[in-house]
Amino acid sequence: MSETKQILEILVVNHKEGEESAHLFDPTEITIGRKGDNTLVLPSGSVSSHHARIFLKEGKLYVEDLGSTNGTLLKKKRLKGIHALWPGDEIQIAQFTLFIRRLRSGGIEEGAAP
Repeated sequence: MSETKQILEILVVNHKEGEESAHLFDPTEITIGRKGDNTLVLPSGSVSSHHARIFLKEGKLYVEDLGSTNGTLLKKKRLKGIHALWPGDEIQIAQFTLFIRRLRSGGIEEGAAP
């Protein structure tokens, strides 16, 4: 029996530029930051080189700020330490809002952002 592959979809809204884009990732570990070696690159001087990470541990999704200069907000509160993520959660990094969506077997789970 094969294990179902999990895919994480993140909708990124750039409020400064008025743009949005959807990205699909293997949720094992997603690094977020300004530098090109991140899994998700957010091009802004207000975003640290290696700002935050999203990762899967024991089947659960988590987010962690990596000591960024300007911080990371989860549900409009400054992130300290590691926190669980759920479909529909919003992460704020500078002028970017990341809407967390989780895909399984080709379908979007409840709580997906518009």
